[in-house]
Amino acid sequence: MKIYDISFRDIIYQLLPHWLRMRKTLLYLYSLIKPIKDVNIEFLSYYNEKNIILKHNAQTIYLQHYLNYEYDPFDERILIENTSDTSVLYRFNKAESPTPLYYYNQYNNSISYSIGDFVSYGFDIYECISATTGNNPSDIAYWSITTERQVYHYNDGEVSATYNFVIWVPDSIKFLCGFPNFTRFKAQVNQFNFSDKKYTIIIYV
Repeated sequence: MKIYDISFRDIIYQLLPHWLRMRKTLLYLYSLIKPIKDVNIEFLSYYNEKNIILKHNAQTIYLQHYLNYEYDPFDERILIENTSDTSVLYRFNKAESPTPLYYYNQYNNSISYSIGDFVSYGFDIYECISATTGNNPSDIAYWSITTERQVYHYNDGEVSATYNFVIWVPDSIKFLCGFPNFTRFKAQVNQFNFSDKKYTIIIYV
């Protein structure tokens, strides 16, 4: 990277004889090289963009990171789920003493939450640690993420679907991602989908 980050001003200053290093002369020469410097800046921007792409591949974690980098860099709420990892959820009788499964309401920014309240947000479950209204669970001053994960109930059709992975996009950025056609979004996914795996995009709240 450093070989492309050229300091044109330093080069001019070093090549110019010391008796010619007057302010007006230097400013004049700097103005002459501005077009070259602009090209170099554009190249560095292009280099950085392509370098990011080259560091990613079709593996879920890297693709998820890339999509969040492009569309949701601060909250990173775009999630990828491998459908091959989908486990079957069994229901038990109370006498069988299974591990309890709890259901939580989706977070709502108009509701007042008290300490000890639990909400579902994204793919995680959060516990309120300080009374709040309007501060979403990504704010660690009010919420603490738990070790529990959301449980999605798939029907037979969804389980048997031919999709290899699902891309979950939050409703708040769906238009930024190109909803409803997702043309550019899909093109970027396909760029890393070398093995031509099938996928679908689902909007979640």
